[in-house]
Parts: sequence; structure tokens; C-alpha cells
Amino acid sequence: QGRDGQTRTHPAMLLKWVRGKRVRSASASPAQPRRPAPPGKDQELERTPVPEPRESAVGPQQPPTPSMPLHLAVATAKKTRAAAEQRVLAGSSPAGAASAAAAPVPPPALEPLEAPAVEAVDEVAAGAARLRASLSPEEMHQLDVAKAAFAAAGGVTDAYSDAFVLRFLRFNRWSSARAHQQLRATAEWRGRPLVRGGRSPDEVRAWYRDGGHAPAECPDVARLWSVLPFLLEHRKSHGGEPLAFASLGLSDMEAFFSSLTQAQWSNANLYGLEYLLLRLDQESLAQGRLVTAVQLFDCHGIGLQHVMPRVFRRLKDAVQLPDRYYPELFSQIVAFNILPIAVRAYELIRPLLSKAIQERIRLATPARSEGLPLSLAPPSSLPACYGGSLAQLPEDVAAALGIDKLGAGCLAGASGGGPFPGGPPPL
Repeated sequence: QGRDGQTRTHPAMLLKWVRGKRVRSASASPAQPRRPAPPGKDQELERTPVPEPRESAVGPQQPPTPSMPLHLAVATAKKTRAAAEQRVLAGSSPAGAASAAAAPVPPPALEPLEAPAVEAVDEVAAGAARLRASLSPEEMHQLDVAKAAFAAAGGVTDAYSDAFVLRFLRFNRWSSARAHQQLRATAEWRGRPLVRGGRSPDEVRAWYRDGGHAPAECPDVARLWSVLPFLLEHRKSHGGEPLAFASLGLSDMEAFFSSLTQAQWSNANLYGLEYLLLRLDQESLAQGRLVTAVQLFDCHGIGLQHVMPRVFRRLKDAVQLPDRYYPELFSQIVAFNILPIAVRAYELIRPLLSKAIQERIRLATPARSEGLPLSLAPPSSLPACYGGSLAQLPEDVAAALGIDKLGAGCLAGASGGGPFPGGPPPL
């Protein structure tokens, strides 16, 4: 009520009254008629009433949700009605029917996918984990850094690279600077062929690893073994290390120089080293430790033909390869049945070897050689001539090296009883 005594309606109160009327009308029964909004200047606040739910030709209409604002409810109703009318019109015309038929059919609901079966544990990865578990955290860090340095220098890595790189760290007594320097030089050397037209060391490793080949499948290796009996792997020692045998006294040096050129000898030596290195890396992962080999040289029968200057000229490069590019290949190098002439031959070679290699070489005279092989390996790994239980070359050894495919008499000395002096008969 104003000062003049007249009663007036405040616009805000009017708006509240209008909204209250709508809420009451929406909650009332559909049969009750709606009260018209009072006329006045606020007439524009009135909205189009929401139609009641009913069945029609265009389909059912849903009432607005009570919690939905009024203007949104009206807009939703209009869109629903327009879409329903379009569906009816499209279905009643031929073009509409054709377009409806051509419309893509929604894909059926996809069935829930079953969880994939758990794959078998990768034995190589498990072996790498076992090998790493044998290292301290600091050693594992140095191994990772050394592998990165080798790869950055162009080195080719594979599943057995942990064992491969670890050899360089152990050989250099965990000096990262010296190990990285040797790894960089090795990466460069392994990427190029050792002889013209041949495979590089990396390619030879892949030839064994991925192709499943045996050493004797290389013609130069087969030719070498026909004049110098050399078994790259002959079962294992007491400590689980692969044994390598060479009967130096049975080698025919005249045939060695007449049947093999310097390039063929170098290539055969490369294939032998790569086979042994890969087998040692594989054994390292299988045993969870860095595995090396035990090399046995039987010097029985060595004479003047084996210590001539031309022999040392040909062997000079080969005896330096383990120090340069194949560290930690052997834990022991045992030369037994050695005579003074063989000792003098070793004295000529020794300056070419590193101190680490020299410390692992053991020389035994014939008087001290009896029973020596048995102190290194069980009888099941040794031929009868060394006190073992093997009457002939084991089939597993012959198959692994590819000797079984070459036939009898392929090894030097086979006509005299096999690759060992006075030992097993030929294959």
C-alpha cells in the first residue's frame, strides 16, 4: 500500500505468483482446466502449456520430467514430435522407404571379449633376469650403461647381450672407461667381414642363432677339422662349463697349409669363436651366471712340424682375437702331456697374450697329466683315453657340431681312432 492509500502489486511479487500458479497447475489433475494468466504488462512471461501424454499417429509423447525447467521441457517435446513426424513421412513415400531400406543396419551388440590366455614365460627373458639377479645394483647399472655405449657405437644387440657385454666388464675388472673403449672397438670390428666375401662376426652370430646352423656346415670349418681335430663343445666340466678339446699332436701341418689359405683359416677360426661365444652366452642365461669354457689341449705327439716359424706366422692373429674381441671366453686353458719342445713353442706365443689370459694357462707334463682330465670333468664327459666312460664320440656332440653330417673319417686322426690319441673309434 502506497502513501496515497492505493494498493499496488510489486513486479517481483507478480512473477512469484505466476510461477506458483504454474507449479500448482502442473501438479493438478489433467482434467482440471488451466487458469489463464492474469493480464498485464507481465503477460510475456506466460509459456506454451505442455501437452498431456497421449497416443497419436506420430507415436507416444513423454511428459516432461518434473525437475526439468519448463522451457527445456517444451523444447524437448517439440523436437520429439518433429522427429516422429519425419519418420512417419519418410516411411510413407517410396523414396523414403528406399532410403530407409538402404540405411545402414546398426551392428549387433558385441559379446564381451574373453581375457587372453597367459603366455608361457619367455625362457630367454627369464634367463636374463636370473643373470641380472646375480649382480649388485651398481653392477647392473654399469651393465646398462655399457650396453648403451656398445649400441651407440653401432654394436648389434640381441637377447643374449647382457652376457656378451658383461664379459667386457669382468675382463676389465669393472673399469667402465676401459670396458667402453673395448666395446666401441669391438662394435666397429664386428660390423665388417673378416675376409673378403665372407660374413661379418655379427652375421655369423645371427647365422647360428636364427638359422640353427652347426659349425661344420661352414666349408672352411669342415676343411680345418679334417686336418686339425678340434671339438668346440664336448659336454661339460664339473662346474657346468662347456669343455673344448683340441688334439694338437694329431694335426697334419702339411695338409693344414696345403688345404687352407690364410683367409680360409681366419674364416674358420671366426666361425669357431662365434659358435663358442654364443653357446656361452646362452648357457649364462640358462645358469644365471656368467659361464666360460674350459679348453683342453692334448699335446701328445707334438713334433718339429708343429713349431716351425710358418706356424706362428699363421697363428699370430688368431691367438690375439680372444683378448681383443672375445674376453672372458675361457676360465681355464690346460695343456697336458706337454713336452719341452711344446713349452718352447708356448714361450714364443706368450708375449702375444694378455696377462689375464696367461694367468689362466696351465701346463702339465706327461707325469702330471694322468688323471688331470678327470679332475676337471666327470667320466660321462670324457673319452676312454682320458679315463672317461665314452667309447666313441657322443651323438649329442656330433649333432651339435654338425659332425654327424660329414660322415666317418671327417676329423683328423679318425683313421687312427678318432679325434683323440688312442681313444674312441671313428664315427
